[in-house]
Amino acid sequence: MSLTDAAREKAEKELARAQADLAERTANLEQAQSKLANAQQALADQARATQSQGQAKIADLKVELSDAQSKLDGAKAAAGITDAVTSPGIVRSVTEPLRQSADSAAANAQAEADALTAKISATNADMQTHPATTSEAQAEAQHEVDSATAAVAGAQTRIKLAEKAITAIDAVSGQ
Repeated sequence: MSLTDAAREKAEKELARAQADLAERTANLEQAQSKLANAQQALADQARATQSQGQAKIADLKVELSDAQSKLDGAKAAAGITDAVTSPGIVRSVTEPLRQSADSAAANAQAEADALTAKISATNADMQTHPATTSEAQAEAQHEVDSATAAVAGAQTRIKLAEKAITAIDAVSGQ
């Protein structure tokens, strides 16, 4: 076996190893890309779930607000009737506790309605903030994709070098 034949054999073995390495690294890259896609989907699903939870909370608060508004309307009506019935001078001092109680009930109903309105506004504001655009799992998967991409590029370079070596050996040996 001549020196040229030995060099060619060595270059062909290196080419075969580089091709096998490329296949393995390509599989690793595909696996990392799949992991990244799953992490991105999980992040999107979480954002959608958060949005749905916010919408459900707002719907519940609106129902509570409607009930509170009805109570407020009733309390205001009761306070108005109580005031009208108890305002004549003769009974005014005796019925003052009734008027105060009716006014207190109306104020409490107003406070409850205002608190629910504030909760609805806060929930709306929370929903307007942008959801997370990255997660630890996504960052880790992106790092794996970047590493696998670099490894594939390295394997491709090894293949090119082995092919160039074979071409050079063939040119020198006249094959």
